[in-house]
Amino acid sequence: MALSFLPVVIPLGRFEIAPLTIEKLLWLEQINSPFVSGEQPERCDVLAFLWIMSPGFRLGEKYGKRFCWNNCLINWRRYARLIGEYMVEITEATGGGSDDGETDPNWLPQMVDAFASQYHWTPAEIMNLPIQRASILANAMAARLSEKTNPTFSPSADAARNEMLKALRAAEAEAAKEKNGQE
Repeated sequence: MALSFLPVVIPLGRFEIAPLTIEKLLWLEQINSPFVSGEQPERCDVLAFLWIMSPGFRLGEKYGKRFCWNNCLINWRRYARLIGEYMVEITEATGGGSDDGETDPNWLPQMVDAFASQYHWTPAEIMNLPIQRASILANAMAARLSEKTNPTFSPSADAARNEMLKALRAAEAEAAKEKNGQE
C-alpha cells in the first residue's frame, strides 16, 4: 500500500513501465486494450500496452510506430502473461470493481469531482494519480466523510472490554444469588 505513494518504475521483463494512472487507464480503454476488457491479447496489443505504460510515453502516431518497430520481435506471449499478472495485481489491490463485472460509467467524473472538491486538485493532477493511490485515497476520504465509524481493533481495548464484561457477569451472578437468597 505505501509503495503506491512512491514514484516508482516497475520492471516488466526487459521493459520498465510507469504505474497505471487514471489517464493511462483511459488511453488503454480508448484503444480497447484486451488487458482492460479481459479479452485475448495479440502482439499489437502487447506492444500498445508497453508503449502507453512506458515512462517516456509520448502521444502521437509516429512515437507509437517507432516503439512498435523497435520492439516488434519481443516474445509477446510472455509479455502478455506478465502484463495480465500486473493488471490482476492492480485489480486486486484496488478492490476489483463491482460484483457484477460492470463499471459505473460515471466513475471518472465522480472521482474527479470528489478529489477536486476535497483536496482542491486540478483535473491534470487527478488524472496523473496512480490507480492504486487513487483507490487508497478514495477509501480514506469515504471513511472520513461517512457518518459511520469504522471499527478498529486494539488488543488493549479488547482486553479491557473482556475484563469489564467478566466483572459485569460476576456482579450479575452475585445479584442473582442475593435475590434468590432473600426470597
